[in-house]
Amino acid sequence: MKIAAVTSDRETIHTHFGEALGFIVVTLEENKVVDKEVRELAEKAATEPEHPSDKDQPHQCRSGKLVELIGDCNLVLSGGMCKGAFSKLQKAKVGPFLTNVVNIEEAVQAYIEGQLENHPELIRAEN
Repeated sequence: MKIAAVTSDRETIHTHFGEALGFIVVTLEENKVVDKEVRELAEKAATEPEHPSDKDQPHQCRSGKLVELIGDCNLVLSGGMCKGAFSKLQKAKVGPFLTNVVNIEEAVQAYIEGQLENHPELIRAEN
């Protein structure tokens, strides 16, 4: 099983999926972490909005580009996301899991132990 944690600093779970720079991806075997890798957007993709009409907006949603990075993952941990990102993840068969746990290692461990709570109220109506 592969779990992606959305992040911009490689330590904490970002509060908005589409604004993050990448992921920490952990591979689990028999409920133990056996691999950990960093996946980040290329510099150009990280600074350009996904939609040309968004260029003048301070919000830089890159959810489609981010979903592509984790297409091989089973689950993604995020501190929040818009309905569009949620839908893109579901279509890619990557399970969105919304959490208020900030530390990536703590969240992964809590998930392994069955103690991590999913918070669907962290889905935003708009970007």
